[in-house]
Amino acid sequence: MNSKLFVRMPCILFLCASTVKAGIFIDPYLGYGMGEFSLESSIGTNESDVEAPVLGLRLGYGKGGFFIGTDLMFQFETDFEPSLNDPNLPLAGGASRNGDASHGSVFLTAGFKPPILPFRFYAGWALFSSYKLKFSGGEDIDFEGKGGYKLGIGYKPGFLLIRLPISLNLEYLVEEFDEATGVGTIGGNTKEFPFITGQTPNLIKYNDAELKTIMITVSAPFTFFD
Repeated sequence: MNSKLFVRMPCILFLCASTVKAGIFIDPYLGYGMGEFSLESSIGTNESDVEAPVLGLRLGYGKGGFFIGTDLMFQFETDFEPSLNDPNLPLAGGASRNGDASHGSVFLTAGFKPPILPFRFYAGWALFSSYKLKFSGGEDIDFEGKGGYKLGIGYKPGFLLIRLPISLNLEYLVEEFDEATGVGTIGGNTKEFPFITGQTPNLIKYNDAELKTIMITVSAPFTFFD
């Protein structure tokens, strides 16, 4: 590499970053999420696939390639099919174990887009997560929690400095649930993990629940300048 260019490159990158205006950052996105929900108890682990379209919006403040804000995401209803036909999800008599599942979350997200490069990188912390199960003829079950994280990378397609006004994104999410409503004999009551349900001698201890998801999305990030 030309030595003069090597010396000047940090200055060029700095000037490119400093000329970026600041303002409200908006990034609506649409895509598909594929993951696995797991509920661990004293009688085993119930695992089920979660695959459905997702719709979301990142909203915050951006300046000089950096951005920070909230990330709201909703995953549409999909079939819930537990991999284990055991009493890990005890339902009312005659109820089908198969049902519908939906998923929503709110993340505090921050990221950075290096000057010139077509990539951006971001990470988030789960402020709120919800995973709901609806069974035919049985009780609904809701899992809610705070905690977990997301890691993402975005790519703006194009050539050199001419880029399309969209971003192709790949994200990995891990969401942890603190409490459950409607599991076993607790009915409409809400219990924090770990908790015990059932009647002696058939007591079940629920230890934790977690949802891991990989999402592929297309978004349209833009900024309203000051």
